[in-house]
Parts: sequence; structure tokens; C-alpha cells
Amino acid sequence: MLTGDTVEIVDVDIDVVAVVLPAITVTMTAIVVMIIIIVMMMMVMIVVISVDAAE
Repeated sequence: MLTGDTVEIVDVDIDVVAVVLPAITVTMTAIVVMIIIIVMMMMVMIVVISVDAAE
């Protein structure tokens, strides 16, 4: 039982490392994409407001 549990724990640790590294990269890319989308939305809002003000 104990040996099986320790082996399972080691396997889980390897799985965690294999899952966490891609998850970190995916979350970083997602954060960058969200920031870009927010900046684009801000630019669009500024353009819309300026166009409305010009009209």
C-alpha cells in the first residue's frame, strides 16, 4: 500500500509539472491577449467618442 501510494504521488508530481508549465504559458498568453483586447476596446471607445463629439 505505502509503496503504491508513494509511486502514485511521484506520478502525480510529474503530471502536475507537465500540466502546470503549459497552464502558466497559456494563462500568460491569455492575460496578454486580454490586455490587447482591452486596449483595442479603449481605442475604439476613444474613436467613437471623438466622432460623436465631432458630429
